Parts: sequence; C-alpha cells; structure tokens
Amino acid sequence: MISKSGAKRTIAFIRGDIKIVLRDPILLLVSIVPIFLVFVVRFIVPAANIFIRKHIEFDLSAHYSFITGYFSLLTPLMFGMIAGFILLDERDEHILAYISVTPVTKKGYIFYRLSVPVLIGFFFSFIMFAFSGLCKFHFAETIPLAVLIALEAPIMTLFLAVFAGNKVEGLALSKVMNILTLAPFIGYIFNSNWTLIAGISPPYWIVMAYLEIGKSQLLFWSYIFAGLISHLVVIAVLMRMFVKKDG
Repeated sequence: MISKSGAKRTIAFIRGDIKIVLRDPILLLVSIVPIFLVFVVRFIVPAANIFIRKHIEFDLSAHYSFITGYFSLLTPLMFGMIAGFILLDERDEHILAYISVTPVTKKGYIFYRLSVPVLIGFFFSFIMFAFSGLCKFHFAETIPLAVLIALEAPIMTLFLAVFAGNKVEGLALSKVMNILTLAPFIGYIFNSNWTLIAGISPPYWIVMAYLEIGKSQLLFWSYIFAGLISHLVVIAVLMRMFVKKDG
C-alpha cells in the first residue's frame, strides 16, 4: 500500500511532469504521437489499403496483424523517451542528487520515473489493440501482450539516461534505439529459424506473439515468455549501468 504522504508526493511529481511537458515543444509533440498513431491505424491504414488495391492490386489487409502489432510497440517508446529527457534535465540540474537526501530517496524516485511510462504505455497499447479496428480483439491475450509492450518504456528511459549526456544527444540516441524496432520485420518477412537471431532485440518477440493470437497458443505464450525474459535482462543490465554511472 502507498502511504498518504507517498501518494501526495507522487501526485506532486505527476503535476510537475505535466508542466514540464507542456512547456517543452519537443516533449509536447512526442506526447501527442501515440494518439496520432492510434488515428493512423484506425483510419489512415484502411484508407491507404483501398488506394493501394485500386492502383497496384496489392491487398494490405493481409498484413493488418503485423501493422497493428508493430505500431503498438511504438507508443511506450514515446513515453519512455519523455521520461528519459526529463531525467537528463534533472541530472543537469542536480535534482537527482537533491532527491537522494530526501524522504523520497533516489531509489524511490527512479522507481516512479520508470513506472509511470510503463503504466501509460500499457494503457495506450491496450487502446491500440482494442480500437484499431484492423484485427479481431482478443481480450485475454491482449493483457499479457500489453504488459510486455509497456516494458519497452523503461528500456528507452534507461538507455537515454545511460548513454546520453544531454537532451540533444538523447534525441540522436533515441533514433538509434528506434532502429531496434526494425527487428520484427526480419521475423515477418523471412521464413527461417535464423530469424530468431533478431530476438536479441526485445521488440521482435512482441510482434511475433501478436501474430500468433488466434492461431497457436503454444507459440503465443512461448513468445511472451521469451519476450519477458529478453526485456527484463535488458532492463537489469541498463539499470546496473545507470546506478554505476550516477552512483
């Protein structure tokens, strides 16, 4: 249970984060992207399919599952990026050092900074699956899948905190991080056991699991389990590097 004082501090942190996002054009733009992605999948993709079928006779609907799965993993990355940028600013302003001697403690604050994008990422991922309209919605399978997708957020946050020295470097590194989201394309395009090498990238398991919904329960839960291990290992490694860097 969260204490009353802890709840008040959490609310204060959330209010502070909202003010930071509203004041920063880059963070505000990034926070809007997930809403835009839901709009794209819901309306733009079906419209694009009609146009494509008419002009080049290619049916995009055969790939709707992959498109939905891929777009869903992008939303937590956006919120992880926001948390990472805020963390970089707080490091520059020595706020982390100050918090370490308060009742919140540095450990408690980092937990907050990582958990909020996870929760928001879970919510938006669920919304993507429920309202995309491209594929049949499977509630039972969506819950564990959305949990797995949400773990993309702390990976992005910690990646920026470990390797970026400031927000400018963070913008460049976030693009590098986004390259890892291309791994699912390898597993989707090529039909070979060698594509499992792409599993080094956690996003690979997310999309592969989504493609098995309504098909093979064994493969679905195998991908979920492999994805969970993959995400937790990466998070643990990045967390250790972050603690070592920031003391």
